[in-house]
Amino acid sequence: MKLKNNFIKQLIKYLAVSLSSGVVFWFCYAWFLIFAKQKTVFDGFDLGYYISVGIACVFAFTINRKYTFKNSNNYRIQLVIYIFFYAAISVPLAFLVIILQKAGWHSILAGLIAQFMTAVCEFTFLKLILFRNKQIPTAAENADPLSNEEKNFINEKVEKTTVSGEINGSRE
Repeated sequence: MKLKNNFIKQLIKYLAVSLSSGVVFWFCYAWFLIFAKQKTVFDGFDLGYYISVGIACVFAFTINRKYTFKNSNNYRIQLVIYIFFYAAISVPLAFLVIILQKAGWHSILAGLIAQFMTAVCEFTFLKLILFRNKQIPTAAENADPLSNEEKNFINEKVEKTTVSGEINGSRE
């Protein structure tokens, strides 16, 4: 039951972060359109849109990493892996949107389907691959320089010494 509750909590946090990253995206994109007066650079290539997507993705990754999945591994390496993942799923989903639009689907509906599929794929990737249940260590764990093996070895030696009165195999 605890595993199910943890999954549901993570899913709710993930959805909340996804919604807030959507707000970040629209805020950044509106800034490009209104204040920066950014226009289409090349045929169909909107620089402000892609920069806004990048900012929203980094925001979502950082918040999910720290609060949703409580992971403390190397930030830069994980961010690069996440960017490659996002790029890899963006291409087929863009083709899906094009195919749905050519089949007569409304652009907004096709985009919503792509966003839903992105969210499902991203949550699965983050939970099962990138952030595999690695918790942020507590302050006490960070302060202790000994590994569990070293602690066990020391405890065994102390127990043997106090029980038998021997040190290094000889009696004193």
